[in-house]
Amino acid sequence: MYLRVSHDFKEKLEVIEYHELHGMSATLDKFYPGTHGNARRAKSKKIRDWLKLRFQVEEIGQSSRSNLRKARAKGVGASLSPETEDNIVQWVKDMRDDDIPVATIMLQLKARDLAQEQGISTDQFKASKDWANSFRNRHGFTLRQKTRQGQDKEDGAQIDLEKFSDRVRTIIQTHNIKKVFNANQTGVNYEYLPKTTVHPRGAKTVWIRCGGRDKDRATAMLLGDSEGRKYPVFVVLKQRKSTVAATVKANMQLRHGFGVHVWKDVEPLMEQWPSLQFLRFHFGNRSETNEKVLLLWDDFSGHFTPKVQAVARELNVLLEKVPPRFTWICQPADVAWNKPFKSQLRWFWINSLMAQLEAHRCAADESVIVNGFRKTKLLFDDLEAPDVDSADTTDDALVDMLAQTMGHLHVVNDCMVSSRMSVFD
Repeated sequence: MYLRVSHDFKEKLEVIEYHELHGMSATLDKFYPGTHGNARRAKSKKIRDWLKLRFQVEEIGQSSRSNLRKARAKGVGASLSPETEDNIVQWVKDMRDDDIPVATIMLQLKARDLAQEQGISTDQFKASKDWANSFRNRHGFTLRQKTRQGQDKEDGAQIDLEKFSDRVRTIIQTHNIKKVFNANQTGVNYEYLPKTTVHPRGAKTVWIRCGGRDKDRATAMLLGDSEGRKYPVFVVLKQRKSTVAATVKANMQLRHGFGVHVWKDVEPLMEQWPSLQFLRFHFGNRSETNEKVLLLWDDFSGHFTPKVQAVARELNVLLEKVPPRFTWICQPADVAWNKPFKSQLRWFWINSLMAQLEAHRCAADESVIVNGFRKTKLLFDDLEAPDVDSADTTDDALVDMLAQTMGHLHVVNDCMVSSRMSVFD
């Protein structure tokens, strides 16, 4: 038998309401029968304490928190002072007023920075996800997610997986294959906006400011084998558009947007050139050229042209198609590699977002501020404001991000590859 027993607020509220109608003696008999002497007097004292806190008991007992046994005031047990949390609240509101997304990691980084300013070390205050959840609840924030459409899991996936697995095992046994490779193409976006943003409760529509390039991307070609080895990543970048208006017009009218030199070889470039370079780079210099290996990759037309298959035979590589409708369950890369790869890229993008915003705000010198007035024609000065250089540096930014994610990048025949990879960890 326990000497001390705690009671939830639902029970406390029921006891108070019954006591109001029937008195103390009847309440003790109903809720705590069999108590006598000192135990009965202790229960009586506890009920009187609940009566003194009747407003709090009613508030919590009638809410979704009625199962709680204890309640403490906001801020109790927190490492950050109420003033510091108010600063974070204002920071979130300022960011959202500018339609800038505030991911949970951004909230945590901001809290850690302010904690360090107060002399609180990261060992004392980690700004964990639990703290972030509590912070949102305390200050009336919620997480909002971008609306999107998804594809339902198709019927028959498990059956196709069994057929594909049996076919691959048959090939392995027939050709005495010791190593199986899986290659996969995946998009690397120029923008990795947070999937969720902190926002005050109640808003039906939440807007997020972006650079308008969330659909623009390069192509990353991943490769791994059945022994767990990770291979250099190919990143295929698009050619930059011409800045000459006449050239752009001619390209659109005559060459579907392609330049003069690319248009001459556009068909092999689109169909098989990346596949040929990929095979030669990864399998052209392997030491066990006499041993056959199996390469599983997507059922793309450019992966199985006669020239690609001829090069694969020269390199002693057997090519096998992954079922196109069920890559999410049949392809090792889709099952296990892609999510960590995309998560790391998104983490690097979001982690640098706050620094970019701070640098942008601090970089505005006097000339930039004056230009704002001139552009809006609010000055009597006849001098025109110089145009801001809008040179497209997106590819360079993408290369920097990939370099942090995958290691040092090298250019090989217009494809960028990494000498090492850490994206599958």
